[in-house]
Amino acid sequence: ILADFGFETVSAQTYELIEKGKETKFESIGELESGNQRKFTELVGAYRKDAESQKSDAQKKHVWIQANKELCAGNLVLPNKNWDWIGKVVRISARDNGDIRLKVRISHGIDVSQSISSSGLIKVVLPLVEGDFVRFSGFFRRGDMSENECIDTNSMFSAPEIVRENLKFKFTDLERLDVKRL
Repeated sequence: ILADFGFETVSAQTYELIEKGKETKFESIGELESGNQRKFTELVGAYRKDAESQKSDAQKKHVWIQANKELCAGNLVLPNKNWDWIGKVVRISARDNGDIRLKVRISHGIDVSQSISSSGLIKVVLPLVEGDFVRFSGFFRRGDMSENECIDTNSMFSAPEIVRENLKFKFTDLERLDVKRL
């Protein structure tokens, strides 16, 4: 349950990614990250550590506001396409109108999601199950910087905190990875 809310769990599970005949053992998505995904999670991780060390809610919020300003000032994840990110499917659901909602964890406490209506992408998403690892590409949705949100969220309340948020993302490519538990 704690992992669903973005909290890091104590027990470690070892996995093995099999790709192009090569086997790679890993315990966290962070070990498979590259490019902008690694830069993004390192930046958010540094601000998260700083925020957790603050003594008041105002100080913590100020740290997250600075994180959002840094994210939006550069071209790290916005507006560019983010290629070959790795994540773990944490939720797939269907709506009555036929849309499929996909939620993928890219790091502890950081999820991306989209309501998918494209028949081509739905065909790729439907065979997935919770716990599958995926490689994906796409775009983050720009947030409201008047509320200090660089990336839009599915939250009802505006807040600059980036962790424990469900970030809006537009998947353009998605594939299931061949990963097994060891």
